[in-house]
Amino acid sequence: MSAAVNFLPWRQSRQRKRLRLGSLILAGTMLTLLASGGSRQVESSLQATLLICHVEAERQLNHALSLREEQLRLQLEKRALLQRQQAARRQTLAWQARLVALAEQLPAQAWLTSLSYQDDVLQLSGVLARFSALHALDEQMQRIDGFQPAVAGKMARDKDGRWLFNYRMKRRAADAAP
Repeated sequence: MSAAVNFLPWRQSRQRKRLRLGSLILAGTMLTLLASGGSRQVESSLQATLLICHVEAERQLNHALSLREEQLRLQLEKRALLQRQQAARRQTLAWQARLVALAEQLPAQAWLTSLSYQDDVLQLSGVLARFSALHALDEQMQRIDGFQPAVAGKMARDKDGRWLFNYRMKRRAADAAP
């Protein structure tokens, strides 16, 4: 004869063990999901912070570069101004040498009363004490460096008996700068 065995308590204990195991697995899965979600949120927050830092760094770099560019532009403008001033000074010195040479070539009885230079044309006016010095003056006016031969203008006498002269000469094309 066989004795009757009651498996109900064993089934209940097995069911409780499985329920605990399932609850532990579910709790572990939920914790893993929460940790994963939290780490993703922290990672996205860090990426946003990093992006903000990159944007701020680029803004600061652009600002620094624009300041440097402005400084370089000002330096270039100063350098260009200095070069223009030096070129003007060289031209003035070249004119000074030419005018000194012209004054030295004038006959002793002639002196200049006006001088103008406009549109590559030099106009000279002056006074001669004697008419005989006109020929020497005319020869000198034909040989001025950097200019085509001079064209004599109107001659007249003033009330003191001196001769007034006027010459006009065009600058040579090959001699663009003095």
